[in-house]
Amino acid sequence: MIAVVADDLTGAAEIAGLGFNCGLRVEITTRVMPSTADMVVIATNTRSLSRQQAYSVSVSLAQELKALDYAWLYKKTDSVLRGHVLAELQAMIEAGVADNCLLVPANPALARTIRDGIYYIHDKPLTETDFVNDPGYAKKTAAVMELLGSAAGVVTRYLRAGSVLPPSGISLGEACTAEHLAHWAGQLKPGVLAAGAANFFTAIIDAKIKCKDAPPALAIDRNRGNVLIVCGSAFKKDRSALQTAVTNGAQVCGMPGDVFYANDKLEVAIANWAEQIQQLFRTARCVILEINQPLSHIPGIATHICAAMAKTVARVLPQLDDGDLYIEGGDTAFAILREAGYTAFSPIAQIAQGVICLEAAGNPGLYITLKVGSYLWPENIFAFGSR
Repeated sequence: MIAVVADDLTGAAEIAGLGFNCGLRVEITTRVMPSTADMVVIATNTRSLSRQQAYSVSVSLAQELKALDYAWLYKKTDSVLRGHVLAELQAMIEAGVADNCLLVPANPALARTIRDGIYYIHDKPLTETDFVNDPGYAKKTAAVMELLGSAAGVVTRYLRAGSVLPPSGISLGEACTAEHLAHWAGQLKPGVLAAGAANFFTAIIDAKIKCKDAPPALAIDRNRGNVLIVCGSAFKKDRSALQTAVTNGAQVCGMPGDVFYANDKLEVAIANWAEQIQQLFRTARCVILEINQPLSHIPGIATHICAAMAKTVARVLPQLDDGDLYIEGGDTAFAILREAGYTAFSPIAQIAQGVICLEAAGNPGLYITLKVGSYLWPENIFAFGSR
């Protein structure tokens, strides 16, 4: 068994899709449990916690993992090192699952590269991209070792491409190409915790196992029921895919101000918003939920928005029997699916890297498609008909 720990749900789904495409039987869970699958991906949602909480959860998780009979372990991190990456790696090493760690967060296939200690996206330093405005983890530097940070008692170092992995500490590997990733995969030995983004995981899969034939593509009937698209990410990049849905009759429903801002009548506001969405489903088969409020840095606002969105969507889910739920953004996805009571999932299709269709245990009639917040929706994913 391959065990993967991811700090958010969309990252977990991204890795699960890669395993699924390799012909592996894959399960996604939100807790450690026995499994007969070829690969188990555990989504922790630690990215949304405090540093100390993320450390504590990671220690407990690492101790629980010792009971699983896994062949090797991968720690999925955010590709641009959002969250508490160093604290979680430190926790897993101190809990005894590894002696040292090789972290490679680059995704060269998506033009996310690390060169000379600087993180680039499409050859632009990270500080010249939309990540400088991330409300939770605004990036004020492109230097990867500054992004990783430091901690007492932890040795961290930057390794040039082609270097030999030292026997201790946490090493961050430079990577601009698939060949660099293959080199790092070849450096892994027993006792080394591999960590990083999706491309590094793929390189390790290529090095360690002979992939089976990919499963046949799922024939998804996009006209079988209602569709709810939840835009939970702070990234407002290319919206052409969503515009296709609007052109085909989808209705856009923005988060009302009395839901966006916490108040003593929040539950009433959520109920009213849910009723508005239900009304739209009476004339349209697709509704798009957006957080169309000004960017806010109010403390705790991101957690509040996720919780409010989750409570609203949970009220609307009965409208989606034998339908489709699309969610972008890991925090939003975790909050919604936890509110709905779903804790275990199986991938049924990888639509694109980072865009995965899942079935939840207990509700096989609902297709749940998750997308990493900073990725783009595939161009034609919403090219379905109206009612």
